[in-house]
Amino acid sequence: MSYGELWERAGAVAADWHHDSLRAGEFVCILGFTSRDFTTIDLACLRSGATSVALQSSASAAQLRLIIGETEPCTLASSVELLDTALDAAAESSSLRRILVFDYLAQIDEQREVRRCPPAPGGMGPPDHARLTERRHRARVGPSARSRFRGHV
Repeated sequence: MSYGELWERAGAVAADWHHDSLRAGEFVCILGFTSRDFTTIDLACLRSGATSVALQSSASAAQLRLIIGETEPCTLASSVELLDTALDAAAESSSLRRILVFDYLAQIDEQREVRRCPPAPGGMGPPDHARLTERRHRARVGPSARSRFRGHV
């Protein structure tokens, strides 16, 4: 993947978040290991004006709960490997509106089981398992990301 493709991918995710009412200045917590998806989410925060909060992947759910309580993020992005910890950490959050699962590959049997996980806390519904590539294609429908995020491109 080139830098240009990564930037375009991040812009598409930012446009999708804008459509889902993420506003500049809101917080997005990211729990996972460095990967293409992690970087895409971090850059999407930059493009949308949101503040990314990288959570330590070795932290306990109790430690993460304190950080989530203090930062009051609207979105929690978690790698599929750490989703159980993320759901435990998010259990008492009143600020979270969505949980995004990244590094998810439906063709891997163990990850396919994630689709059967319980709904996210606070009546948010189930975590969003859409792969970031699917989000990119969905975000391309309608006005371009560049026009929506003129000040952040």
